[in-house]
Amino acid sequence: MKKFLFILVITALSAGFAGAQTKKLPRLYFTAAWSVALPVFDYNEYIPSVSVNGAAFQIQFFLQENITAGVSFGWNTYYAEVPDALYSPSPEIAVSGKSYRYLNAMPLKASVNYFFGTNPKYKPYAGLGLGATYMTEHAVVQQSNFWDAQWGLLAAPEIGMFIPLSNHLGIHFSATYTINIHLRNFGQMQLKSLHTAGVAAGISYLL
Repeated sequence: MKKFLFILVITALSAGFAGAQTKKLPRLYFTAAWSVALPVFDYNEYIPSVSVNGAAFQIQFFLQENITAGVSFGWNTYYAEVPDALYSPSPEIAVSGKSYRYLNAMPLKASVNYFFGTNPKYKPYAGLGLGATYMTEHAVVQQSNFWDAQWGLLAAPEIGMFIPLSNHLGIHFSATYTINIHLRNFGQMQLKSLHTAGVAAGISYLL
């Protein structure tokens, strides 16, 4: 059990078809990954920074030999220092000056992945995730602190590649485009949707 838990902790966002090397179909796989994300469009204008502090975890069940379905949880934090800008979290408040902006995004989604080809050495796939993101914002302008937090819906198409290492382990690479649809303005950002592009890499453990 200790060995199993250790492998689960170091596993990465993936898809697993190491079992394709045998006739037995794996039942499920656990993954964990290092995640890097970049805000795009208007979101990037508010916080123009790449998030290298991120992680993603998921569990996927095999519905068929080339189709999986499951759930995943992720986290990315963003930080930007803006020399001189107007921060207006509401019509009644406006503060101008140097600001420090912090964002945390924690998506929770259900997804389906479809794997292409029969080559046992690598397995490309495409997938789609739907769910919700919990996002927090903290802004420091001069001596003033502003906070906001909310849930928003998300849609996240994804492509990736799984490379088997053994019957139970493999490495995984993926690219995801996430659209966070928020129902109201978030903090100082007068946006209805927040777009991010991300990549992830890690290891999978198959049962």
